[in-house]
Amino acid sequence: SEPGGEGRRLATELGAVCVEDSDAPAAVSDVSAVVVGADAISTDAFVNKVGTRVLAETAHRTGTPFFVVAESYKWLLDAKSITAGGAFETTPNALVTDFLSDGTFRA
Repeated sequence: SEPGGEGRRLATELGAVCVEDSDAPAAVSDVSAVVVGADAISTDAFVNKVGTRVLAETAHRTGTPFFVVAESYKWLLDAKSITAGGAFETTPNALVTDFLSDGTFRA
C-alpha cells in the first residue's frame, strides 16, 4: 500500500483486507488470493515496488493465486528500463496467475 496508500483505498473499495507491506509474505498462506498493482508490464516481467517479487514467489510456493491489476496503457516493450531508481523491481510473469485489466496486453 505504500508509498501512496493506493492499496488501502483499493482494499476498502473491494471489501478486502490490506496487509502491511512488511507482514505480507507471512500472510500469504492465510489468504485466498494475492492482488497487487503494476507500474509497467512487458512480455516477460512486470514492474512494481520492491517487495513484490518475494510476495509472488511466496504465493507460487504456497499455491496461492497471484493477480496483477493494471491499466492496459502500462504495457511497455521493456518494463525493466524503469527499475533504475531502486524503489522498483521486476517480477517474472511466470509467477502471475492472471493479469486483470481494462484491455488486452500485447503478447
